[in-house]
Formats: sequence, C-alpha cells, structure tokens
Amino acid sequence: AAVRAGMAAAREGQLVTFGIRPAHAETGYGYLELAEPPGDGAPRPLDLRRFVEKPDAARAAEMVAAGNYLWNAGIFLFTARHLIAGFAAHQPRMLAGVREALALLPPGPYGPQTWADWTAAVKSATGRKGKALFMPLRKALTGRADGPDMAHLLPLMQVIRAGA
Repeated sequence: AAVRAGMAAAREGQLVTFGIRPAHAETGYGYLELAEPPGDGAPRPLDLRRFVEKPDAARAAEMVAAGNYLWNAGIFLFTARHLIAGFAAHQPRMLAGVREALALLPPGPYGPQTWADWTAAVKSATGRKGKALFMPLRKALTGRADGPDMAHLLPLMQVIRAGA
C-alpha cells in the first residue's frame, strides 16, 4: 500500500523515502523530520523537511515527543530518469564516470570473468585502480560500499534485468 501511495509522486519527479512511526526513542536509526505530523498513519506522501542522522538519546526522545518525526526505513522509490537528473544536477562528475564505465561494460551474457574484464577496461581507459576503480562501480550497481563479490553478483544482475 505504501509503495502504491508513493508511485505517483515518484513519477512526478519526487524522491520518495519511507518512514516508520517510532515506537520509542531510538539512537540507532536516522529520523525523517516531516513538515507536519503524519496523522492517522495512512500511507501517503508527506513533505519532508530534513533527514536527521542518528541522534543522541535526549534528542531522540524530543523528536518522538514532537510527533512529526519518523524512523528512516532506508527504502526509496524514484524513477531512473529522475535519479539520473538528480545526479546530473548534484554530482555531474560522478555521473560522467558511471556513464563512461557503463560504455565499457562488455556485452552479455555476463559470467564470473565479466567483472574482471570490465574493471580492466575501465582501468585502462581511466587510469583508476584499487578502490578508486571498483568502489564507484560497486556503489552505482548496488548502492553499497560493501557486500557480495561483484564477480558473482554481476551475472545475477543480468538475470534480473532480463527477467524484468
């Protein structure tokens, strides 16, 4: 229901993030400050003022008492077109690097050697190596700085893409 409620806003260019009504003050989560209290909690887009990184206990208690904060679920909904436009506006150099790397991605089907072949091609074209080479690729593909071995993950992404 929450995803359906956010789809129209995402199609209109909004970055939709999902929040959870806090059950108690928690220092282990980031918070979403809303422009107004969420009311009955029915899934619907609400205006977001800001994200607050994990607060200390006193600040977390204040935010929960205020009634217009949600725990950040870390789940987002957006269109690829609008995400790319956001990167173009705010991180153009990163976007240019990702586009350059994608142009060097070997044609499928992808196998265990594809990651090594791809990173070698990007290294040759850009001179990047080590984390400067593979971290932007990992983050562009997964959104994470760590995780599974990309040599095993890249072939699975092809299967997901082909099945979509």
